[in-house]
Amino acid sequence: RWSLAWSLLWMGDVLGRSGSPALAMEKYREALEMWEKNDSSFIQAIVAGIHVRMGAMFARMGKPSQASQEYQQALVAEQRIIELAPYMLDARYLLADACSGLGELKMSGSHHSQSLRVQAQQWTEARSWYQRSLEAWSRIQNPGSRTPVGFECGNPKQVAQHLARCNTALRGIQAGESAGRQ
Repeated sequence: RWSLAWSLLWMGDVLGRSGSPALAMEKYREALEMWEKNDSSFIQAIVAGIHVRMGAMFARMGKPSQASQEYQQALVAEQRIIELAPYMLDARYLLADACSGLGELKMSGSHHSQSLRVQAQQWTEARSWYQRSLEAWSRIQNPGSRTPVGFECGNPKQVAQHLARCNTALRGIQAGESAGRQ
């Protein structure tokens, strides 16, 4: 069962990278069904990781509301795991990735065709998610490119770059608002 579930996850990853996101989602759902009902904190960290993967896949597919739902499910699971098993690093890695994913959704949702107020709101929300991601990264000593259980993960440097981009965009919007008032 363990090997089959991991095989399904890896197949989903390969299918997602090779341009078959719908098939990738099928594999992720199959793996999720195998582990979802297990209450072990370790297994629930894997379930949260699957939700993060599904969120990222939905984001690549241009389905931001579904991506957000998956990331939010992962956040709920990760917070519960952190409370029950604070020593489990996987939950911290996945928390950092889910927050970063939500930041990316907000950042990509900001368009120049929107009003400055809406753009500012999108960038502010993105910044908040990136700050939460960096906070989670700060609680991981010597972060790696994979979680202890083996999930690929982002990195704090990239999150810091996205946060800086949000700050730059917000300064530009504030300058545009100031110029508009004069």
